[in-house]
Amino acid sequence: MMNIVKSVVLHHLVRGLIMLGAVACGSAEIFHAEYRQRHQPLPEPDWSIPHQWYDAAHRSG
Repeated sequence: MMNIVKSVVLHHLVRGLIMLGAVACGSAEIFHAEYRQRHQPLPEPDWSIPHQWYDAAHRSG
């Protein structure tokens, strides 16, 4: 009887550790993807747009 209880407890502990490892690996992967996305260089702004707005606003006619 005691061996059955030990095997059931051991089975649940092992499954819990496996699930914990799966969760930790999944969250680490998401963290790295988010980190890479945040640290990418920003694209250079298009400075022609403000000049176009200014020209359109000050056009006579």
